[in-house]
Amino acid sequence: AARPPPPKSRALAALPLLACVAEAAAAVEAPPARPLLVRRLGALRRAAAAGRGGSGAGILRVLSYNILADCYSRHWGAAGGLHSYCSPRLTRPAHRMPRLLAEVLAFSPDVALLQEVEGEPPHIPPPISRRRRGVQSRLSSTRQVDRKWFETFWAPSMRQLGFSCVYTSKAGATSSEGLAAFVRTGALEMVEMREVSLAIGPSGAPAAAAPLLDSHAGTREGVRRLPTVAQLLLLREAAPGGSGGDGSSGSGERRHALVANTHLYFSNPAMHVRLLQTAALLEEMDSWAEHLPAATPRIVAGDLNADASDAAIKLLTTGRVEAGDPDWLHGALNWAPSLELEEAAGVAARQAAATLGAGWDAVGDAEVEAAWARLADGSDDGVGVAAGADGAACPDATFEGARRVAREHHLLRVAATTLARSPDERTDEQAAGGRGAVTRLAASILDDAARGRSLYTSRPLAAAEVARQLQLPLAAVSTPANDVQATSWYTRAHTRLGELMQRLLKAKVELRSRAASEGSAAALAAGEAAEVRLWAARAAGVCLSHPKPLQSVYSLDSPPTHVVPRYATSIDWICVDAERLEVVGVAPRPPLQELTRDVAMPSAEWPSDHISLVADLAWR
Repeated sequence: AARPPPPKSRALAALPLLACVAEAAAAVEAPPARPLLVRRLGALRRAAAAGRGGSGAGILRVLSYNILADCYSRHWGAAGGLHSYCSPRLTRPAHRMPRLLAEVLAFSPDVALLQEVEGEPPHIPPPISRRRRGVQSRLSSTRQVDRKWFETFWAPSMRQLGFSCVYTSKAGATSSEGLAAFVRTGALEMVEMREVSLAIGPSGAPAAAAPLLDSHAGTREGVRRLPTVAQLLLLREAAPGGSGGDGSSGSGERRHALVANTHLYFSNPAMHVRLLQTAALLEEMDSWAEHLPAATPRIVAGDLNADASDAAIKLLTTGRVEAGDPDWLHGALNWAPSLELEEAAGVAARQAAATLGAGWDAVGDAEVEAAWARLADGSDDGVGVAAGADGAACPDATFEGARRVAREHHLLRVAATTLARSPDERTDEQAAGGRGAVTRLAASILDDAARGRSLYTSRPLAAAEVARQLQLPLAAVSTPANDVQATSWYTRAHTRLGELMQRLLKAKVELRSRAASEGSAAALAAGEAAEVRLWAARAAGVCLSHPKPLQSVYSLDSPPTHVVPRYATSIDWICVDAERLEVVGVAPRPPLQELTRDVAMPSAEWPSDHISLVADLAWR
């Protein structure tokens, strides 16, 4: 079907819907002129006109866009907040939503894949995969309570312009946004949509990753609790392609495409998690593709929260990630669940309480300090990895040793931050109760530990952790200072953090070197189970492969897709089966200086903190 450029009046026809939404507290605004968007549209049209001999036939246009969920706006205007540089007038829904819709319609996509769309209230999915056969049954089950932008604005707007619509909420009780897909019915039929949970459970992990998850309980449990989801769409041409001269099938049959829309887990240290989620998504697509025509191309699009150097993108675009890839170890030694930091913080709280013991109220500060000194005397520096001289090897650099170093670093950093920022929690009555400062601190440590608190939320327990790691008396951390940075513990904490980081870097280098030298590479390549488990335990990684690597429609060194203050990177992707699909053209990414003209995104020009990605594809 021909792709009609949507008249401006059709885009504006959706604006009255916005005025009915409670969040649109002010007058709805028509989208202003956007010169950079006009340039991107012009470049895409020229590429489409030049492709396929100028006919434009047989072209599939795919758009992917993280539209920045409005549910996060409560943080935007706070002093020092992520978008505090931006006028609230530019971030309110009545301003952003019409511009987002107008941008999507201006590109006139056949398939529009959006992330961070607010929709129906979430519900808890089965552990591995949620599936719904057919589109209408999925939409008819949408709950009517607290519906937001998808049901109230996006779906009505897109339906009246000829699109079928589906929505998938992130899992979890606190999730209020998810994924939306819109398919132009004049070009494509949505045969089926499946919802896939990427909270990888024991029976849903990629087969090659099972030894890793078996060896690392923290990673296994952390991934299992994530709200990440994906949409898998089986699309079919609305009409047969024709005789083949214009890139059609030549058989008169309607061609299919298998499309994935996802928004992978966001935490920056969790590179290994995004790799596991990517492998699980590809495996799910493989499973479905077994029952589809062999010529069915695959498309993976969305906000993958990974740049071109990340292992997740390597798996997508090269089809292989080695067991020794640095992302495995980086994630395992930096992501809080992999390090089991909550459990470690609980152990630290109980250890501090056990050291002080019962009967603290019958003694004075001196007796409390004497008991506390016994903890320092019994400490072996807590890390289990020898630092060695500069340039020397780390003979004790096992994976568990590196984990202990990483835990100490993270716990001290959190404890120092909590201690520096939290006010003194003692009441005036406690201060006047005749106890010394150290005795009062000991009482609070025992009380908070008994209540199940940890250094993440308790100033006394944070003080105990700082004192333990720096081998200080409790008196050094018992009294809040007007100038925290002038205190002796603050300076020593920064020195200690630097030392731990250097130890961790040395341990990681040594660990990778030792694992590689133990002769596991050949066994790993052969898939020998015992050696795979050994490598997974020692190097925190496994080899993942995929037989059908995809091609990014943009070059790997293209300008950023996501810009916030002090951070710009390319984390949004459209990757396609290059054997079955030809990239005819793309909407070019604007240069960084255009994205940062008003500090960052969103701004007067950009309604989201991501740019839209658009590609014209042709069946081969």
